[in-house]
Amino acid sequence: MDGQLLESNLLRTLIDNLPDLIYVKDRDGRFLLVNASHRHFLGAESDKQILGKTVFDFFPKTLAELYHHDDLRIVTSGKAILNQEEPIIDSGGRKRWVSTTKSPLRDSEGNIIGLVGMSRDVTQAKNAREERDRLFALTPDMLCIAGFDGYFKEINPAWEHTLGYSKAELMASPYIDFVHPEDRSATIAEALSLVENESTVNFENRYRCKDGAYKWLLWSASPFSETGLIYAAARDITERKQSEDQLRRANAELEHGEKALREAMEALRASHEELVQAQLQLIQAEKMDSVGRLAAGVAHEVKNPLAIMLMGVDYLTNHCVMGNENASSVLRAMRDAIHRADVIVRGLVDFSANRQLEEQVQDVNPVIEQSLVLVKHELLANRVSLTTNLAQSLPPVKLDVNKMQQVFVNIFMNAAHAMPDGGVLTVTTYAKELRSADRDEGSRKGDRFRTGDTVVVAIVEDTGVGVPEDKLLKIYDPFFTTKATGKGTGLGLTVTRRIIELHGGTIDISNREDTGARVTIMFKAREEDL
Repeated sequence: MDGQLLESNLLRTLIDNLPDLIYVKDRDGRFLLVNASHRHFLGAESDKQILGKTVFDFFPKTLAELYHHDDLRIVTSGKAILNQEEPIIDSGGRKRWVSTTKSPLRDSEGNIIGLVGMSRDVTQAKNAREERDRLFALTPDMLCIAGFDGYFKEINPAWEHTLGYSKAELMASPYIDFVHPEDRSATIAEALSLVENESTVNFENRYRCKDGAYKWLLWSASPFSETGLIYAAARDITERKQSEDQLRRANAELEHGEKALREAMEALRASHEELVQAQLQLIQAEKMDSVGRLAAGVAHEVKNPLAIMLMGVDYLTNHCVMGNENASSVLRAMRDAIHRADVIVRGLVDFSANRQLEEQVQDVNPVIEQSLVLVKHELLANRVSLTTNLAQSLPPVKLDVNKMQQVFVNIFMNAAHAMPDGGVLTVTTYAKELRSADRDEGSRKGDRFRTGDTVVVAIVEDTGVGVPEDKLLKIYDPFFTTKATGKGTGLGLTVTRRIIELHGGTIDISNREDTGARVTIMFKAREEDL
């Protein structure tokens, strides 16, 4: 008996010191035993105030009926109730929550004679869960608890609203199944970092919606390794990403527009420069027309006085200064000066002349050969050797022979003067058919010729000093010359180009690669003679 009493006392001491509410009831629901925690919860000072009574003596009718119904179900079915959360009212009238486990109590023969119950106060945990659930329900962010096993353990309603799946659907499959295929490797790597106790901040990936579309989510997550859980929050940033894409496209379009505007401005600037140049050319053309008319007037006014002066010089030379060497020298100098002035005047007259050419069908080679005869003395005086490469059977062209001799004589003389210490003058002629991509000899055939035309080309080359590059654009200007004073009038090339253009041809002057200059003249062959 002492041993049983000791065991009974130990058991009683144990249950009285447990914080859980422990009790025993008979089949009718009357309390047979309560521990100290239960007694204090009911507000009783002793067990006698509780034993033999039922829940209807301590709790509101509604709660008492709930408890009694569970008690009857246990004693009649023999099935226990495990960890059932239920409300309870303490002695102070405050509502609390307990997790209750009840099991049937049997005698030695196995008959159910009552039940044993234990209730644990879970009010604080219940309130925390309710707060969490309220937060889960109210926040627009997608909150979740996931396990290290790759499944969601809890999600808030925002998941269903955002993706369209039910909570059950989202928790039934691994969360990686919802991730966009292109984002899965990065998501798995991020999940492994969480397993290794590293938090996630501002991680982006795409989740599939139930309708097949994808939404961008921005994640923050922290692991809790003790429980193997991950607490995470995701925010739908699809609109922001779309806005960013639209902004990028708008920026790209803006850059394209700016580029097009810059190109348009550059084209406008180039057009403006071309317009300015065209205006300057028109002004220059008008100026040259005025200069031509003025030159013609001046030339006609000067020709007669020069002729009278020359007659006077001739008279003095023949009648008044015989034997006076000084006077003869002065008169010779005067005659030379009058001759130079006469050359200038004749050049002005030719430059300003607007008369019809006296053209005839002609092979250009004889014109060149005759012109070379006329400058033979000048070539010999300057120690210039001559090389000719004149093609045979050239197509005929329409030429004013006298005018073209003037052209070639001027060109040959210029070449001779460019070789004061001697050199080589090379004259070449040939015929060819123009091609679409033909740009040799630097000719401006696009101005006067068309692809497929047959042309006759004459090229004059020298081994002299060439023309300074900064002077090439001015060589056709009236009175411009690169020769020393007294060596040229500055009208030769101006008249030369005018004559060639009147023949429908082109002239181009350029420097050779090694030394000297090259003059290229081109005429269109007579079609009826081809």
